[in-house]
Amino acid sequence: RRPRELSGHLQLRRGVYVPVQSWRALAPWDRYLARVHAVAAIRPGSVFCLESAAALHGLPVFGEPRNVHVFDPAAARSTSFGDIVVHTSQTPRTVGRLDHLDVVDSADTVVDLARVLPPAFALATVDAAIASGHPAPVALETIVDRLSGRAIGGRGTRRARWAIERADARAESVGESVSRAVIDWLGYPPPALQHMFRFEGSE
Repeated sequence: RRPRELSGHLQLRRGVYVPVQSWRALAPWDRYLARVHAVAAIRPGSVFCLESAAALHGLPVFGEPRNVHVFDPAAARSTSFGDIVVHTSQTPRTVGRLDHLDVVDSADTVVDLARVLPPAFALATVDAAIASGHPAPVALETIVDRLSGRAIGGRGTRRARWAIERADARAESVGESVSRAVIDWLGYPPPALQHMFRFEGSE
């Protein structure tokens, strides 16, 4: 029988199904990644951007975003249908292949997200992208260059600069990055990350 005739399956997209028990066991960000792959299955050639690109790059995704984002520079304007949002821009994006999918590269993805995410989440995204533990670390200078190539004074530019200026490759988790943002807002000095303490000869 076809999957839609089977009980215990959830339809992600037309023709794309997943067992309900497996779906429920996934973390929210993993459910989102599964939804991105489902869109890729029914819309081959889509170029993923924003949170959808972040999920594919292994960058932080906060909860389960409502929309799947694709980039189409040839579109006359940004549009949406259902939970798929098609973005366009006069500023080009660098697009590459990742696991056989077309995706806006990490540097442009970080800049795009840093301009629209809440500041603490933007900082966590930049931290993760430049960390040595990331599968393909991005040089902070590259992120700065990409931001400078966007329209001066464009929406979210100040927010992105705030996150980029405070980014630290030593941050080891989203929670650590968010904590640093809160510490900054409270007016305390920046914490020393990964500081080693010794006590009676032990580290």
